[in-house]
Amino acid sequence: MLILLLVDYKQLHRVWETPEIEDNIKNSYARLAAQHADICPKLLQGSIGEATIERASEVMVNDHCDYFLYLRRGQKLAVTLDNRQIEALLIVPTLHNFANGDYEVVSSYDKHVIRLAYDGATYKPKHLSYDVAITVTD
Repeated sequence: MLILLLVDYKQLHRVWETPEIEDNIKNSYARLAAQHADICPKLLQGSIGEATIERASEVMVNDHCDYFLYLRRGQKLAVTLDNRQIEALLIVPTLHNFANGDYEVVSSYDKHVIRLAYDGATYKPKHLSYDVAITVTD
């Protein structure tokens, strides 16, 4: 039995590009969201020469807020919050709880996602305000 498979290479190329396009759309939205305190996810970009990105008076409307960063191998990442009811986790490329200390980037990976999530004993307020400092060191 002979099976002939016809491949439309243009269509196949579009399928391979789809995840990249979706990621670019999410990053564009996150770049715009970074200009607002109450919209998530946010793409964070540090200033040249500054190790810490500080976000004051952020507002958590949902149960969590994600922050996107692009890091290089060997860099260290630390997250400091002013609110004990919020848990800071790295969820991509691996799971890391910042309560256990800093995270060191061990392998090159495009996007790192920090998730700040409500972890209080009672119901989350409708608009939870917090300050966060994200430090990236070489």
